[in-house]
Amino acid sequence: MCRRPTLNIIGGRGAAALFKVEELRHTSGSADQSQVDWCMQVRPSDSTKTTQGSDLQAQVARETEGASTSFENLELQAFGQLALVELKSDLVVAASGYADAHGQAPKLQPGESIESCFGTSLQKMILATGETLSPCPLWLGQYELRGGEVLALLAQAPCAGSLVILEAIPLPDAECAAKALASLRQMHQRLTSATDGQTLLDLAARYLRFLSGFDRVIVRRLLPDGSEVILAEARNERLPSRFQVHAPARPVSVEIRGRLEAGRFHFIPDVNYKAKRLKGSPLPAKEIPDLSRCLLRGVEPTCLKSLKDEGIEASLSWPLIVEGKLWGLITCHNATAVSPNYILLEKCHRLLTSLVEQLERREKQAAEALLHHVETSTSKLLRHLTHEALPEESLLTAERDLLEIFPADGVAIICGAKIASLGATPARGDLRRLGHCLSQMLTQREGLFHTDCLGSHFPKAKDYAEVASGALAIRISAEPNTMVIWFRREQVQSTEWQGLNQSSCFLAGPADTSLSALSTDTKEAPAVSGKSLPWSDLILGQARLLQERASFYFQQRQIEALNRQLRAANRQLAELAERDP
Repeated sequence: MCRRPTLNIIGGRGAAALFKVEELRHTSGSADQSQVDWCMQVRPSDSTKTTQGSDLQAQVARETEGASTSFENLELQAFGQLALVELKSDLVVAASGYADAHGQAPKLQPGESIESCFGTSLQKMILATGETLSPCPLWLGQYELRGGEVLALLAQAPCAGSLVILEAIPLPDAECAAKALASLRQMHQRLTSATDGQTLLDLAARYLRFLSGFDRVIVRRLLPDGSEVILAEARNERLPSRFQVHAPARPVSVEIRGRLEAGRFHFIPDVNYKAKRLKGSPLPAKEIPDLSRCLLRGVEPTCLKSLKDEGIEASLSWPLIVEGKLWGLITCHNATAVSPNYILLEKCHRLLTSLVEQLERREKQAAEALLHHVETSTSKLLRHLTHEALPEESLLTAERDLLEIFPADGVAIICGAKIASLGATPARGDLRRLGHCLSQMLTQREGLFHTDCLGSHFPKAKDYAEVASGALAIRISAEPNTMVIWFRREQVQSTEWQGLNQSSCFLAGPADTSLSALSTDTKEAPAVSGKSLPWSDLILGQARLLQERASFYFQQRQIEALNRQLRAANRQLAELAERDP
């Protein structure tokens, strides 16, 4: 007789899910396979990978005598247990953990079925949520283990047909749902009504520290060049401030950036944990599911050492993804180990979702303001040129208007042999050489060039990178050869290095070792050099539009001038034809 599980579905369809479970219980005792496949959208494993339940159970029992070499590199944290489950047979193929100091065996053993442990199968658990399995962890609810202990269960399937990853973690203390929802609603309203961006980040840091109970919360902005800056911080006296500590730019591995951009948080309740490994039936490496999204995934030893050196015993890191791009990172640190609490993670996730919504709204407002400014400035410039007899040469006196169009440090106008400039630009001779090189690159079809490292295209430009490292050039006219170049200064960021920066490493997971080779003995970080702030897609789009509008405008003016010359020549011919027999 199956025991009724205690469900606590977050964001799920509870009543409908319970009805489905009851309906399954009153049928033949097993779910219809087609219905389960449709609900979960996870295909069973190939027949070559599965056997009848008893055969597989016997096989696993025989092979669990020794450690599986297939899992020797998969280290997991110790605050819960992770199991790989064959969905069709409901059997545990591999599970983490060994007998603890009190001699208690792991809760889930290879060869056992989930139904024998919790009174219901994994398929029914998934069906009860009303959701489908995906690479993202799915909250299954709270289920009573044999012996009376209640655990919180999470499940995910990295790909169709793969083994299901099941994570069992301790159940947190109960709290009033109404109080928690009211608190989150109030925080959301406060974030929504923040008067400016800094107030928004300060509130988010303070609220996150209140929710998590951690000693320090830091909001980091990850800049496009790879460096980072702390924008907000909330802390108590147990951990020192990290404000104004800048990390030098350093290339981030594709793996780390991919995991950050995927929005994967990393929770380490105790940095001194003893790593667990999977134990069970050996599997080929290609059949072991991707554990990078798991709550229990392990941490690179270098990252743990860095945390310990800074007096940090627990950590929670969460990337901020704004409009699909990695905007920043929030890190929570505690001077002592904390109790694992999945409900806490859900509450923090709701708060950070509100923060991201407000950041996206402000980014959109800033983009709209920049777009309006560019369009207004461009229209003003073109209206001014309509009253000039030689519009190309009149650009030489409009350098102030041109500099105001885009956020830049300087602008130069080259019209034939004439040059005008304003702000931070290279010397006149360097401008002439640069204009000659750009004229070979800016064709009628591709009339735009941009870079945040001019020296990588023109070696001579390294000599004046301090004043003009980034450049944005548009070709206005071919006759005379006319172009406008906006310049940005080199970004120089002198920093005081305070040990190995592991903010990105906190989410890297066990597979990443790209940061472990960095020396922790370095006392000073090199200045960020050779690059400027990159040109945003919005600015590039408006620059292309300006180039097209200006080129079309000047072409029209040239055509009008030629038509006037043609009409004057025709009048002269007509007069000559009447006077000269």
